[in-house]
Amino acid sequence: MHEMGLAQGVVAVVEDVAGGEAVERVSVRIGAAQAVVGDSLEFNFRLLTEGTPMQSTVLDVTHVAGDGIHIDEIVLAGGEVIRRPDLEIVEPAHAAGEHKHPAWL
Repeated sequence: MHEMGLAQGVVAVVEDVAGGEAVERVSVRIGAAQAVVGDSLEFNFRLLTEGTPMQSTVLDVTHVAGDGIHIDEIVLAGGEVIRRPDLEIVEPAHAAGEHKHPAWL
């Protein structure tokens, strides 16, 4: 499931950047070439964040041209806004029959 791996990457990056603080909103820009199903990404994000400081985080997804997946903005519960345009979620190429989890930069 492509969206589960991407959701794992988003959660891991946001947790790292937020440093354990509660997160209010995450804005993600997804290139159309990724063929991400928005509802599936949202479902997997909810599944992964249940019972964590990110449980009530709003995942704001914008679909754009291209093939990248970028975390544009992280809003902490205290109101601090973190903008890091270099936060890109990448999924490594798959060898035939092999599945690898996403990596993040």
